[in-house]
Amino acid sequence: MTLSSASTLAEIQAQYVDNADYASAGSTSKAALFAQACRILVLKLPVQSSKGRHSMQLNAAGVQAELKTAEKWLAQKNSAAGGRIVHHSFENFRG
Repeated sequence: MTLSSASTLAEIQAQYVDNADYASAGSTSKAALFAQACRILVLKLPVQSSKGRHSMQLNAAGVQAELKTAEKWLAQKNSAAGGRIVHHSFENFRG
């Protein structure tokens, strides 16, 4: 899913969680979606929120660190592919 300014916080968080396994999956598309969610989370999440006696603080530095990690991982994958994304087809593969 592509996020936009109209995306809800729940949609952004879902994209973040759904694509957090980009490295173990070895997926550059998941890494790009994860990085996009990180960028928007940094902008949309409140730094501090409270309701009654309960309070929550966002660790924006943590989300930004995750973003840097994802961007670095993507850069390494893209440079390993000669700066381009390579898609392989197994359409005519016989096992």
